[in-house]
Amino acid sequence: YTLLCLISAGIAQTVLRDKLRYGLKDFAPIIGVGGYPLALTVSTSSNIHSVHDLIARARTPEGVIFANGGVGTIAHLTTVMFLNSVQGKGLDVAYRNNPESLQALAGGFAHMIFASASEVAALRGDGKVRVLAVTSSKRAVNLPDVPTMAELGFPSISSTLWHGYVAPAGTPTEIVAKLAGSIAKVVQDEGFQRQVGPLAFQSDVKVGSELSAFLAAEASRWRRVIVENNIQVTA
Repeated sequence: YTLLCLISAGIAQTVLRDKLRYGLKDFAPIIGVGGYPLALTVSTSSNIHSVHDLIARARTPEGVIFANGGVGTIAHLTTVMFLNSVQGKGLDVAYRNNPESLQALAGGFAHMIFASASEVAALRGDGKVRVLAVTSSKRAVNLPDVPTMAELGFPSISSTLWHGYVAPAGTPTEIVAKLAGSIAKVVQDEGFQRQVGPLAFQSDVKVGSELSAFLAAEASRWRRVIVENNIQVTA
């Protein structure tokens, strides 16, 4: 059987690219395994020391400059959602990938970014970035001193770089169930947890109707952000 590892950005792309010849209806959901929270991170050269400092800066006439690793990525959409929620504004600077956008932030060319908590932890040690919050429901293992967005009063900013597995639509239900059970055993294995835990990966197993509902909710959530802000891709 051919399986697809579906990630959060894949859902956003089905909304952004209206000429795609496939959608969620073409897949049989197997299992969601969890993912990485995003970390709201600012440059230390920006003199922004808290989320409230950031909001104040975003509400100035100049707003903030925010970097992202590509238009339509979850980090990009989360930034837009956050700025909308605080009535702030920002100049969007899209880079070719996440490493380039993080380098721009560390170099002081941008004020803020939402990036994977697994990526920013290493940069934090260099003293060039400051991590203000994480988007998960609980604190990240590798950033235990960093509060969640919910703790700071922003429960709706709860994006996750999640991973799941799907098969082609029409795959026999017994095969889907067998695959889901096998993958769940791996995710719950102590050895697996020892490997991914320190990287900020947070397990969250979803199967069956729960996974289907989650995927539909994610598609609806990001469609709203994309449509309301007229976000488009050029290729």
